[in-house]
Amino acid sequence: MKEEIRGQEPINHILFTCPPTLQTWALSEIPSAPGLFPSNSLYENFDYLLWPTSLPKGLVLRTKTFPI
Repeated sequence: MKEEIRGQEPINHILFTCPPTLQTWALSEIPSAPGLFPSNSLYENFDYLLWPTSLPKGLVLRTKTFPI
């Protein structure tokens, strides 16, 4: 993860990797996949949420909770 620039946090940190956000994702019905989601890449995180075909077969069930 990149260092904070002038006191601002990167968007990926705010949406996916800061401790309160990690708790929120853990409590959501969207399954976490260790090593896949959440990651340090904003692109990979949105890819995980929006493109079910990029995931292993067992993780496709999340689309019922997070419609695309």
